[in-house]
Amino acid sequence: MENVFLLPGFETTPTGSIERVLGSEFNHFIRQFELRGAKVIFVADTCHGGGMVRDIDPRAAEMSFRQVPRYTLLVDELKPVSDSNDPKSELDLDHTAFLAAVDRYTKAPEVRIPGIDGLRGALSYAVARAVEGSADINHDGKVTLKELFSNVRQVVYQLSDQRQNIVTISSPPQTPDTDIAFELTRGVVLIQGPAARAASGPAVSGAPVEGQAPAPPAVTAKAPNIPTLAAAATKELPTGDAPAPLRLAAPIRLAALDGKTNYFASVVPKDVPVQAVQPTDNPDLIWDPVSHDVIAWGDVVAYGIDVASLPTVVDRTAAIRELKRIATRSPQIMRIWPDDRQQRAGQTVEVDLSDVGSRAVLLFNVSGDGTIQLLYPVGSDAALARSASLRLPLRVGEPFGAEQIVAVTSQQRMVDLETVLMQLNRRRASGQVIKSLERYLPADARIASIGFFSAP
Repeated sequence: MENVFLLPGFETTPTGSIERVLGSEFNHFIRQFELRGAKVIFVADTCHGGGMVRDIDPRAAEMSFRQVPRYTLLVDELKPVSDSNDPKSELDLDHTAFLAAVDRYTKAPEVRIPGIDGLRGALSYAVARAVEGSADINHDGKVTLKELFSNVRQVVYQLSDQRQNIVTISSPPQTPDTDIAFELTRGVVLIQGPAARAASGPAVSGAPVEGQAPAPPAVTAKAPNIPTLAAAATKELPTGDAPAPLRLAAPIRLAALDGKTNYFASVVPKDVPVQAVQPTDNPDLIWDPVSHDVIAWGDVVAYGIDVASLPTVVDRTAAIRELKRIATRSPQIMRIWPDDRQQRAGQTVEVDLSDVGSRAVLLFNVSGDGTIQLLYPVGSDAALARSASLRLPLRVGEPFGAEQIVAVTSQQRMVDLETVLMQLNRRRASGQVIKSLERYLPADARIASIGFFSAP
């Protein structure tokens, strides 16, 4: 058996059979680059096969994966280019770094990227953002292999809600801590669009890419208390001066499992427009009128939500989309343990933050119905992390469904943002959180936003 990469012109005809590349042949091509003095970064945003840890809810629309069905060639006119002298594996190369979407036993899902219509691969998107500069953690204009791997791994992990963990490999002679993957150049930034520029004059300037300072090596600090991921109150924010709605390019697409749209006549979210569609029209949310569960991308976001409560779930969907977009700019390394399986009532999960020594830490959760829960600092918790790694245990409780754990770290204590989170604690206020982040985030902030799912 051979891994095969199909090109756009591939067909199961004699002529179309040559529109493919055998996996082993990439080693041949890469060696030719290395012999000419090149360093290579090979990105395979593709699928191998196998299954996924977290099951897909059968009521959800079918998920999309980066793979094609099996095929048979009656006539194969592809002429292999490899020979016995070519490298047999990645470990036989000298100056090449590999990034693969998944391992050989896992499927690579298509994901929703904030601000981009439809579905696409998370790895290629994350690599593009890294090349733009988000991987330059210490702001020295150079991105090491370690910086590249860490940045891309975190962004993919966040965008896929833990469904996808990438594989990274570097050639044995390489030293990821110090070897440079690429250097950043001065870019051109468009300040105003053509219409505004015509009225106000030239508006293009060059600017280097921003980054953050490096963090110290990792040790572990255990959080003293175990908060329960549960919303004790669901009251709305007090009314007053109405804040502006979230700046979103498209409405949230809402469908009922039975295809009827008359349920949603009274659904008016605060922060985003909603569009009623059919369950086959690639909706953002599917509502089950029998169980009142809300489903998104194969997972139950919230259980037992009546029509009157749907607006807060819709607003929450828009808020999470924005959180994921913000978190790709300068990601904070964070993992949720033990794995991405659906967590049950009473179980304990652990949030593990890395490289946070002497940084201020804010940690909060956005539940499936949009309820905010401040997780850290609470009570006597230190505002500044005393160690380079912080591990916080959390006990799973009601309301069940989607949990979005968000971490914000900075070199200085974020007093205004911390105050806002305390005021919003245990309130359905996901849109307010986004607006507060946009207002109060410090320039050196790192953000992680990772979803996991709970059930009774």
